[in-house]
This record gives sequence, structure tokens and C-alpha cells, in this order.
Amino acid sequence: MKVDVYESKRGKALRLRNDDNCYLLVFQRSNILQAWLSRAQQVEKSSHVDASDEQLTMIPEQILNNEGRIQVLNLRRNSLISRPPSEKSMTPLGYIDDLYRVHSLQVVDLSANQILTFPVQLTLLSQLTQLNLSSNYISSVPKECGDMRRLRYLNLSNNQLDALPDSLSECHGLQSLDISFNQFSQVPNCLFHLALDGWKLAGNNIEKVEQVGDVPVEIVDLRRNILFTSFRMDLENITHLDLRDNSMVSTVHLTNLRFLKVVHCERLQLTSLHLSGDNLTHVYADHNLLDSLVVMPLPEHLQTLSLSFNHFRNLPEWICDCPNLTFLRVNNNNLVKLPERIFSSQSIRSIFAFVNSIEKLPESLEENCLETLILYKNRISSLPKFFFNFMPRQCIRQIRVANTFAFVDGGSNFYMSSSICRFLTQFMKENTNADIRSILLKCHCELGEEGERLGASVLILRIYEKRLEIASTGTLSAAIAKDRKLKFVVNGRFEIDDDEYSRIREAHGFVDEDNRINGVISSSRQIGHFSTFPVVLPTHVYKNIHLSEQIEGLIVANSAVWSTLEMDDLKTAFHNNRSPIVIAKKIQDQLQSYDYGGNSNILVLRKMKPQMTFNDFNGSSSRGESAMSELMAGPSDRKPLYFSSMMSTPGTSGTSSGYRSMKEPSERGAEKEIHPRIDEELVLALPAMILPDFHPSPPVPASRHRTPSPPPPPLPLSTPPAESSEHEEINIHSSTNTTGYTLSINRIYSSTNTVSTSRRHFNETRDLLSKSLKLSPPSNVTFNI
Repeated sequence: MKVDVYESKRGKALRLRNDDNCYLLVFQRSNILQAWLSRAQQVEKSSHVDASDEQLTMIPEQILNNEGRIQVLNLRRNSLISRPPSEKSMTPLGYIDDLYRVHSLQVVDLSANQILTFPVQLTLLSQLTQLNLSSNYISSVPKECGDMRRLRYLNLSNNQLDALPDSLSECHGLQSLDISFNQFSQVPNCLFHLALDGWKLAGNNIEKVEQVGDVPVEIVDLRRNILFTSFRMDLENITHLDLRDNSMVSTVHLTNLRFLKVVHCERLQLTSLHLSGDNLTHVYADHNLLDSLVVMPLPEHLQTLSLSFNHFRNLPEWICDCPNLTFLRVNNNNLVKLPERIFSSQSIRSIFAFVNSIEKLPESLEENCLETLILYKNRISSLPKFFFNFMPRQCIRQIRVANTFAFVDGGSNFYMSSSICRFLTQFMKENTNADIRSILLKCHCELGEEGERLGASVLILRIYEKRLEIASTGTLSAAIAKDRKLKFVVNGRFEIDDDEYSRIREAHGFVDEDNRINGVISSSRQIGHFSTFPVVLPTHVYKNIHLSEQIEGLIVANSAVWSTLEMDDLKTAFHNNRSPIVIAKKIQDQLQSYDYGGNSNILVLRKMKPQMTFNDFNGSSSRGESAMSELMAGPSDRKPLYFSSMMSTPGTSGTSSGYRSMKEPSERGAEKEIHPRIDEELVLALPAMILPDFHPSPPVPASRHRTPSPPPPPLPLSTPPAESSEHEEINIHSSTNTTGYTLSINRIYSSTNTVSTSRRHFNETRDLLSKSLKLSPPSNVTFNI
């Protein structure tokens, strides 16, 4: 259609016309007219049409009747189907098969639709170079595909294919063919006769790879198959090989692959690994059973060697002779020492060797290029004199105190976390007694269009007098401190085991090389992501924890904390520090010391027994924008909970955090909740604030001990009388009376004041304290004159 502005009887209108029809669109405001005109002109001139995510069931007529200008057509994530076999009409009704009428098409994306059979009519598009049919339900490919001689890119991943026609090898221009996450039990024969940039075979049922002729392929991806226990390969031109997550493989011998550069062998059952070192640059063999590694000849080009979570007691000496090795990861092994020459290397910049049994390091070290050396959890008693330079980091902490906490991890999406936070705040204000499990589901349902393609992890924590409630979905985790141990109560580090992987595949999902669901989502249990249902579910974990005497506190944090730090690190930080603020800060500092620069969110709850508590007194204290803490206390026979939460974003200016921390206002519910009583600093400084006449000195700092110091010893008889001065002690003791506390005042005089004067001062102090703090009057008084 032609688009222009027409002067009608009702004013300016947008005119759309072709040979048969003419339409006039009248707008009330001229700016809207101009916006429509600009957009319509772009569509008219553009050779690209993007109709993705439009919930289409049929292809629009405007596309099928195009005059030959459309070259790129994106129909991704709709509900389009092929023409049913019973449909004999050749009238273009909007089926996928009708696209053959648009002869100018070069790129077509039909991924994530409802296609059951391969649309044969698409093979008639002589200009077609790229075709994406991934994430459909195609079970076979017709032999007519060999007619697409100009086709360079074909994506058939995440379908139900178990074979490919041999005629596909006639597509000599085909450079990329993706058949991952299907049902192939062997490598299709046509792959051996195509000059592809790589074999994308992840997520199938392949047991072994047998060579058929000389194959120029360089990249082979065999992740998540069912390879035999002993793996060998004769494709000599391979440069990149990925064998991850083949749980039956125990032996890998690849010494014949002399062009091999990058090999991934993570999460197998490897006990033997033999590689060729001619061109080797990167080796990843984490999470195996290795105690040795054979590489011949010396890998002079090796840059990265990752062998964490294995059974090494000693590292091969040849590692020290690799001139280009820059990164070495050998943590979580059984190492008793590191090669001495490794510290004189002129190339190694990072060594991760924590959680081993290393006892000492060389006393004298030559000049090296080390920038990062991590050795915690070893048996080292002393270190050489290293000089480290740390880059400055920005640390942002937000401390929240309330009976209900909600944590939202929107990943890198700031708007998603903000939207969820606003909803939860409003909903909890209106529904103070709502079940926290129903709150999660309600939040999931209220996401609307934002939740169609995006999702988030949410954890809600509610604190009662004798119990805690936790409901969580996603990657946030919580661990409880009990009997000097730290144990998960909510584990957000949800591993994709065999059962979960089978569920994802049955739901027509797939897992990429970074264990992301459908290549995007970090966890299969989140709110949102409506378009991926039932691959991603809003399944929640619910815990109702009784606050017994053995429970010491709770740590809640995002996945970065739990994946970077060991549980013993968190336990040490918790039990070696009394203040929850210090605990949270220690955890955050340790997280950043491992070069972590992303978002972090940490909440620490600590149950403590106070030495003094004031009834019916509401106080507040501010400690600046960066930190704030409140003492939560109940009756005198119970331990209060100290709360501290920290939120940190990377120090880069302008970076927005995807984390949100939200609190619910304290209101009375069906069950008695803990309410804030008084700040710790306010407790220590309170006597000076209420009795300024008797305490001219400044308040006692918060870091000092809470119990007043004993009175000074009496002056010797030979000392001349000093001017009138006095010192006073105010002690508050628990009692069985109605208020729960009694007050005793010890006043020490070092002058010649009379007893009557001292009694007068005592009465004034007693009345003022009793009235201000609502305490019972002192039951005793001692005068030292």
C-alpha cells in the first residue's frame, strides 16, 4: 500500500491505498498522525518484517500478498502451523506452506511455533539462505531439502528428529547445521559430506562417533549425550571438543588429535585423560576423579588449565614449563604442595588453589607476574612477603528491619525487580496476614506482559516470636546456624540433575553449555517466563522453622555468595563475630576479594541475649546512609534477633542492580510478632541522654562493653579533700515483678557531702529514671562516703 497525508473534510488524515482500496485514518492530534505516518513509511520501504511475539495463528495477508520487497521475515514465537494433510485447497490461507509465494525471501525465522511437519513448500524459495525451525515439533525432514542450494544456515535444534536425509549433503553451500537437542542415536551420515563450521550435536542419544571418510569439521559439541565409558575420536581436524555432562565417560584418549586447541571435559567420571599438546590452548576438566594428566608433547601454547574438584595430590612439573600459561585453577583437590618453579613463572597471573592440604610455600620467590593467588583452607602456617595491590571497590549496604522481608533477584533486569518490589509492597500493606506462599503465586500471576519473556527469583521471610517462615523460588538461598553449624534450609543452587533434565526435555526445553534453560534462564524454578511454560515453573520451597534454643541465626543471600564462597567461610564469619553488621560485611568483603564484581545481597539474622532491655520504649537511631541496625527484643526471658542486611552493586558508575530488598510495615496479625525495641547504641547512651545534669560526659561508644565499670577505689587518707565530685552507677536487673526489671543506683561520693544531700540526689535520680523509663523504683541504694 501507498502511504501519504490526505486533506479530508475532517482535517488531515493518513491515507492508505492500493489498486483496489483506499483507507483514511483520522487522528485527533497531529503528533499521533505524524508518528503513524513515520512508522508506515518505514514499513513501506523496509525489506525486513518483524512479526515475532504477536500471537499469530495465521500469517497476515499483507505478507503473503507482498510485491516482492520482503527479504527478511521474523515470525518467531507465535502459534503458526503447517497446512494439514487433509487441506487440499491451494488458496493462501496463512499457513506456513504459503510462504513460498513470497519469492524474495532470503531469511526466515519460524522458531518456537507449533510446526509438526517440515514445510516442504519452503524448499521452493530459490533465494533462501537462512532458515530457523528450532523449538518446534518436527519429527522428519523431507528429501526435498537437498534442492535448497543457496541455503547456508539451517537450525533444526530442539525438535523430535532422529534422522536426516542423505540428500541434505547436496546443499554444498550449507555452513551451519544445528541439530542439538533432538533424538539422534548416531551422527547422521550427511554430516560427513558437508563442509560445516561445526557439529552441533548436544542433547541427543549418541553413544559413539565413527568416522566415515575424511571430514574437515573443526568444532564438535557432544554435550549431554550417552557416550561410552571409553571415548576416542579419529576426526583429526578437530580444534574444539566439548564432552561435558556425559556421566558414563571415565577414559578420554585424544593424543591423535594434534590440532586440538580447546577441550571441555567437565562433570564426567574421568580417571584418565590423555591429550595432544601440539596446539592445545585451553583445558577444562573440573569435577572429575583425576589424579594425573598426560599431555604430550609439552603444550607450549597452553593458556588456561582448570582442574578443580579432582583428586590430585601433586601437579605435573611440566606445568611450570608452559611459557604462555596465564590461568591455573586447581582448587578442591588433595594437593600437599605446589611446584616451586610455578612461582617463578613469567606468564602465570592467577592461581586458584584453595581447599587443599598445602602446608608451605617457597621461602624465596623470584620475580613473577602473579596478580591473584587464592590459598584459603590449606595448612599453611606462614606466607612469604607478598605485595598485593587492590583496586578500590564501591560497597553499598542497605539495612532493613521488619517482620517480613522480601528479596527479588531480577538478574540484570532492573525494571523487573522494581516492578515486583512495587507490587509486593502494595500487596503486603493491604494483606498483612496473607500466606507468604500465596504471595509468591499472586506475584507470578500479576506480572502481566513483563512476565511473558522475563522472570525473577523471589524469597519472602516472615519472623514471628517463636518461628520463621520462608517461601522461595529461584536462585536465592538461606542457611540456618544451629549447634555451631550452618545448614541450608532453602538451597537456590538448583542443579540440573538427570531427573530435572528429563523433565525439561519432556517439556520441550533445552540446556546450553552454561546450563541456562533455553539459553537464557538461570533456573527452571522462577516466577515469570510465561512463554516457556511448562519448562520454567513457579514452584516454590516453603519452610516453617521453630526458633529453638539451639538456633543461633540465619543467613540469606543471592546465588553469587553461595557459589563463590564455601559454607565453612560463612560459618566462620558468623560464629567469629557477634554483630550481624560485621558478619554481613565480612561476607561481602570476602566475596569481593575473589574478584567478584557483580551484584550481591546479604541478610544476617542473629539471635542474642541482651543485658538490658527497656519496656514500652520505642527508639530510633541513624548511623548514616550506608549502615543501620536495630535491636529486636521481646520479653526478658527470650533472646532477640539482631538484623543486618547488605546490598552491593558493582563499583562501576551508572550500573543498576537487579536486586531489591523490601520490608512490610509491622502490624498486628493473627500471631504475635516481634517489634523493634531500642537501638544498641541508644541503650548504651541512654543514661546520658535522660540525665544530662548528672552525666556531662558524652555517651558511651557502641563498641564498649555494656556493663558499667566498677567504681574507683577510695582515695588514701593522706590525699587532701578534692572539690565536690561524684560518680554514679545505674544497674538494671531482671526481676519477677510486673515490669520485669528493677533498678539499683550506686552513688560514690569523694567529698564531704552529708547524708541528707546524698539522699536528695538519690530521690531525684530515682524519680526521673522511673518516670522516663517506666521502671520500678530502686529497691536498694548504697552510699560510699
